[in-house]
Amino acid sequence: MAKIIPDYCETTSHGEKIIFDLFRQSEKQTPDWVVIHSQNLRKDSGDLVYNTTDLLLYEADYLVLIPDKGVYILEVKGGKIGCIDGSFTTTNAKAETKKINPTEQAKRYKHALINFIDYTFGVGTSRGLSIDFAVVFPQCPSPVPSMPDLHSSQIFDSIKIQEIGLIGCIENLTRRLDGNTRFDKQAMKSLLEALRPNYDLVKMTGTQLRASEATINKLTSEQYERLDDAQYNRGMMFVGAAGTGKTTLAQELFSRNTRKSLSTGFFCYNKLLGKKLEDNNKSTLFISKKSRVGTFHSAMNTWIMASKHSKELIAAENDQTKDSRTLFDDIYPELAMKAAEELKISFEHVIIDEAQDILSYKNLLLLDRLIAGGLSKGNWTFFGDFEQQSIYESARSLDEVRADIMKISGNVHAVGGLKINCRNSAKIATETAKVSGFEKAPTKNLNLEGADVIFKFYKANTDQAKQVAEEVIRLKNAGLIPSDIVILSNKRLSASGANGADSTGAFQIIEVNQNKWPILSDSQVAFSTIKSFKGLEAKAVIICDLEKIDDKEAQSLIYVGMSRAKSHLTVLSSSSIRDQIVEARNSTL
Repeated sequence: MAKIIPDYCETTSHGEKIIFDLFRQSEKQTPDWVVIHSQNLRKDSGDLVYNTTDLLLYEADYLVLIPDKGVYILEVKGGKIGCIDGSFTTTNAKAETKKINPTEQAKRYKHALINFIDYTFGVGTSRGLSIDFAVVFPQCPSPVPSMPDLHSSQIFDSIKIQEIGLIGCIENLTRRLDGNTRFDKQAMKSLLEALRPNYDLVKMTGTQLRASEATINKLTSEQYERLDDAQYNRGMMFVGAAGTGKTTLAQELFSRNTRKSLSTGFFCYNKLLGKKLEDNNKSTLFISKKSRVGTFHSAMNTWIMASKHSKELIAAENDQTKDSRTLFDDIYPELAMKAAEELKISFEHVIIDEAQDILSYKNLLLLDRLIAGGLSKGNWTFFGDFEQQSIYESARSLDEVRADIMKISGNVHAVGGLKINCRNSAKIATETAKVSGFEKAPTKNLNLEGADVIFKFYKANTDQAKQVAEEVIRLKNAGLIPSDIVILSNKRLSASGANGADSTGAFQIIEVNQNKWPILSDSQVAFSTIKSFKGLEAKAVIICDLEKIDDKEAQSLIYVGMSRAKSHLTVLSSSSIRDQIVEARNSTL
């Protein structure tokens, strides 16, 4: 199967997209080919350039590497092609016609490539290689069969492509020079590594990671402004997509409150996040005895079990006729309300993270009781992502929550937005938004560190164990320790394709339970379900078992999973949805 680099086509050129799709459809015909889309070369000594704003470069729309055949440059021109006074012309949708010279463009790139090869591998290396080019008109017939400086086999038009296919056109081109070539598989591998040095290596240096971590752990100017908003508004809700620092901001607000000796309740939904917050604030809680940190349900459990209603809760938990949703959505808040009244539990400020999962009507009634002054006159700050992070049945929309707060308090409270993504690298944030179905980018990116997002596809579920092992070892070789890496799935480890990835002994996979994040040694990699890991983050994330992205639930889940990665992300997906993923990645935000 041909290797296409990158494995998605991010361009506004419809003609280039047509050729990309044809390569994808012909992969079985080209088992040992490598196709590179949009390969740039400098005009100088041969250094590569990946910044397309640099004007001192040549670009090949497609560079096709075929072992034992040669290297072939494809210059693609979309739209309607004509010929005036011996020069090609193109006409766009607005009926605007201009002269073009794809032949000269391809020739210039060919000479730049020859110079690059000789500069990289030694003078004269290029002489034994077959290097040729073609101009491609995928949307119309060529106005001429050939040109004085262009052989008929160097013109691929819509008629030829329809008759013999794109691969047939390229195979005809390989016969034009019809000579021996020293471009064997080893030569192809060497050229590929020189052209794309980061193709098979995650360049995650310690400097990059430290810069990424510093960006994540530092409050942005936007967040400082939101902290001011929280201080000037007794009750306020903040909404923001994944990575906008909601938990960081909530933590800072809690720290400021406790320094002022304000009794503060700081609650979230996810168990692992709650345990992490509790551990991070142990010393603070030792001093601030009246404050509490953790999941809202664990707090309710503590209050109920300390009250005269403990037996009612035990009976409800042992009642097989009651499902978990009834238990947690109805019985817990009702008994906690009674316990709070009995024990006179009250906070001068309540902070809620993951608000979309907590703020049911009954929980809002309970919070109205817990907050000194209630929702109407008390101090409270809620943080939530009401768009794509609603992965639990209890999740609610922003409009529903605001309507209930207004019903209980009689007031309309302010809502502030968080737009700066200070967790994910720009590449991770963009790919996450595209694959999870956003029509426009939900955040602006602050963290410019990190590597390209890697998508790999598996045919059989068991293929993933090998892929996971390769990725962990690749990341280790790039400078990460296994404990910097987290493997995520929508399945438990026993049912995941990642199961057995550690059979080589190079590392050990540790499955995380919901109660506490384990202390990992440098040779251990954590495995967690996406739902359990919600609210947390890792330097590098490998997502497994992706089999669906075409409905709201699947999009929300992959959004949460992908957005956990700070600096490196690999996604393993079923080949059955490969076309859907390619289409999503090709979309424009």
